Amino acid sequence: MCVKPIKGDAVLFWSMGLDGQSDPNSIHGGCEVLSGEKWSATKWMRQRPTT
Repeated sequence: MCVKPIKGDAVLFWSMGLDGQSDPNSIHGGCEVLSGEKWSATKWMRQRPTT
């Protein structure tokens, strides 16, 4: 999948299924910035509390 950036939009994807197992389809990477800047913000959402 390739996502064309649109100011004010965001991309959200889940890295795990409802069963808590990693989803191999969620493997991702970033492309080289050819012009301008690249910004990224991460928000971790957990299925259960961590210790």
